[in-house]
Amino acid sequence: MKKKYLVINTLNQQYIFIGWGDERGYRACKKFPIKVRKAGLVLRALAAMGVVDVLQRGACCGVIVASGPGGFSATREGVTIANCLAWVHDLPLAGITLKAGPDNQDTLLRRGIVTCKKKKQFSLVAPYYNLQPNITVARVGR
Repeated sequence: MKKKYLVINTLNQQYIFIGWGDERGYRACKKFPIKVRKAGLVLRALAAMGVVDVLQRGACCGVIVASGPGGFSATREGVTIANCLAWVHDLPLAGITLKAGPDNQDTLLRRGIVTCKKKKQFSLVAPYYNLQPNITVARVGR
């Protein structure tokens, strides 16, 4: 059975990208449109791609996640889920920062495979934010 890498990219504001790939490129991938960003979208996208089944069969040899820069919540959600999946299945995890611009899915896969092969085992990935948090407090009694 050919081993493949799971790719998770939540940085785009219009879609969540989930893919399976290897050294030859993507074998299966899908962009899940985001109408309203809410909790659970990434998990539903992973379920739709059959991630649980592939992980349980041992057909995955690493997890690759776009670790930033991107929206605070979207980046954090993708990185947290990737950390959990890689830790539970004892897989190497590659957190790859991407430059802004058009789709970088091929770059993400290529750089992620190189990183996973170097790591050989799980190590925690932290999200990368290129800006300070923009947290505001609601005004009371205008």
